[in-house]
This record gives sequence, structure tokens and C-alpha cells, in this order.
Amino acid sequence: RSVAIVAWLAARGNAAEQPFRAQKLWGITPARPYANRRLTKSQRTVNRTYGGSRCHACTRNRILRAFLVEEQKIVKQVLLEKQRAAKKEAKAQKKGGKK
Repeated sequence: RSVAIVAWLAARGNAAEQPFRAQKLWGITPARPYANRRLTKSQRTVNRTYGGSRCHACTRNRILRAFLVEEQKIVKQVLLEKQRAAKKEAKAQKKGGKK
């Protein structure tokens, strides 16, 4: 007599991907949600800012962009101060010239 035996295979886990680019993240173990909770933290993330959600290149670009935006604000402020000083100087010369 033959008996059919069925072995259920669990669904394989997908590797984590970036939200904006369909690129798999390196260093993160692919696992199903329940198995993912049982993994150690070092297997779930990468030891870096945005480690579990962004690749190294996107993290670098994001930090660089934030830095450049701050630099641009500082440059804008310096130029504004220079313009104010020039206006003030021009006013002072105009007043002095009337006497």
C-alpha cells in the first residue's frame, strides 16, 4: 500500500529593499517576519545611519545634501550681511555729503 506524504515548505523570506529604488540591501539577512523577530540585531540591520532602510550610497548622498543645504544658508546669510553693511555705508556717505 502506498501513502502520499506531503511536506509543507515555509515561504522563503525576501531580502530587504530600499523604498525608492528596487535595490536589495547588503548585510541584512532575508527572513520571514516571525523569523526576522528572532534574529539578532546585527543580522537585521547594518551599523550605520539609516542602516536597515537605505544603501550606503543613498546615506552618503543624503548626508552630503543636508550639509550643502546648511552651507548654502550660511552663505546666504553672509551675503545678506554684506548687502546691509554696504547700504548702511552708502547712507552714511550720503548724510556726510550733505553737510
